Amino acid sequence: MQKQYKGNRWWAWSLVALLGLWSINTSAGPITRKQAKAIAREILLRNTPVLGQANANTSTASQLGILGTQGSVHQAGDSIVDKGDAKPKNTMDSQLTTDEDLVLVYTASEAYGVQAEGTRGAQSEASTEFYVFSPPSGNGYAIVAGDDLVEAVLGYSPETTFPKEGEMPEGLAYWLDLCREYVGTVAREGRMAANPQTRGSAIAPLLGDIIWDQRAPYNAYTPKDADGLHTPVGSGATALSQIMRYVRWPVRPLTGTVHYSLQGSGGQVRSMSEQLGKHLYNWEAMESDYTVGTPSQASKDAVARLMYEVGAACSMNYSAKGSGAYSHTAANAVVQNFRYSNELRFSLREYMSRDVWEQLLLGELRAGYPVYYAGGSLNGAHAFVCDGYDGQGRFHFNWGWSGYGNGYFSLLDLDPKVGGTGAGGGSGYILGQIAISRFRPNIECRQDVNPEFIVDALKFEKRDYGVNETFPITIYQFFSLMLQPEVVTPALGIYDAAGKLVKVAQHEKRYRVDSLFKGISSLKILVGNLSLKPGVYTIRPLVGVERKNGWYLA
Repeated sequence: MQKQYKGNRWWAWSLVALLGLWSINTSAGPITRKQAKAIAREILLRNTPVLGQANANTSTASQLGILGTQGSVHQAGDSIVDKGDAKPKNTMDSQLTTDEDLVLVYTASEAYGVQAEGTRGAQSEASTEFYVFSPPSGNGYAIVAGDDLVEAVLGYSPETTFPKEGEMPEGLAYWLDLCREYVGTVAREGRMAANPQTRGSAIAPLLGDIIWDQRAPYNAYTPKDADGLHTPVGSGATALSQIMRYVRWPVRPLTGTVHYSLQGSGGQVRSMSEQLGKHLYNWEAMESDYTVGTPSQASKDAVARLMYEVGAACSMNYSAKGSGAYSHTAANAVVQNFRYSNELRFSLREYMSRDVWEQLLLGELRAGYPVYYAGGSLNGAHAFVCDGYDGQGRFHFNWGWSGYGNGYFSLLDLDPKVGGTGAGGGSGYILGQIAISRFRPNIECRQDVNPEFIVDALKFEKRDYGVNETFPITIYQFFSLMLQPEVVTPALGIYDAAGKLVKVAQHEKRYRVDSLFKGISSLKILVGNLSLKPGVYTIRPLVGVERKNGWYLA
């Protein structure tokens, strides 16, 4: 029987039996509403700023009580809070005097999906995937898992409001649905999921008070729908524009024509184009928040021009119900149209462990740059910005919805070991999750960027091979994560038990791969004349690049 191994970065050539140790948590089971409320109260009390003391021009996380390690509570501009009876005025403590002061505003179950509390009949606590609690004021919320096999706190916000029914940011709705599926799957399988790791100190949200949106005044230049109304900007263009506003680059895009489309109510699509390079970007005129004060017309024009041109360069498909573009076209636009360095990195979650993925995000955040983040579901793809870290294992997301719902969220234990529907292999939880990082101005274009290629799967014709046998291995979906053309040679590397590369079997042809997501659907490489000693060896896909010496893992 032929076997196809998919979704991993390496494939074992021989099978080795390993003994695993299993621990049983006899207390594992559903978390009740009362227990969830107590957990929510604790996380909100621990991570709440002193209201009224924060400077309006400082970023949200710089005001939070999470700037130290877990367990130490700090206040903005003050020393550690006294644990005695005396408490600062105007803090969340005054709102949460008892456990009963929290209000249940949302619940989720596999049977009902994600719904606002009170919109359906009675629901068994045993079937609840998560609870969302908020203080009576609505300032702040906490999302608590409905089963103790997973981490207790899935997300929280110390001061932003949890969106009402019908006002949910697309990105947050996607993430909540992901949480529902994740908790349900783990609970059904009865496997203990890993808790988030604490990875150093907190990072205040880099975007600070930049809280843009998709409609007025941001969409003043987008094409109009059949009713004469400007279409939404699109979540991808909103995310990119907020990052560009943070970096304040470029002064002017490269001159050139970009193409986008407008979809009518009947499904008909009209192609449109825009000439870039005619306008300077007035970063100083752009406000961080257009929901307060009275922004000038020049300021509104500046932000609308930026967001329209970003969307057009991303090949946006505009429509009245929502506008969308592919993330790989967005990445190409950043480099090709907006003068960012070819260091820009496009990363796919499904090919990385949770640890590697979180280190990628943290490395970029600690360097002082936000990350474009996107995820797909059956309801479409959504983009947002990862721009901070709470020091307790959760990352800050700006959903691009005028600040609505912004907060700290767990990336969840999405490794394939969880099993079940959607665990790895490019579906379910991590379907289409990508990150675009390294938003560096193209002051100097680097030519020595290391090649990054992906191989989706290897297929072996049979299970066992003789030492002197020549046999084919099929590579599926060999494609580029580079933003520049490359001439490459696909290959397979044979590694010994110590991880040393001992043999390379390469394809007889070289291929030109023009850009991101371009590549070869399938090809075969013959492996033979290995002359290997008895032992266990690992086969890994490699790529050779014409402009550089050596082999690189794919």
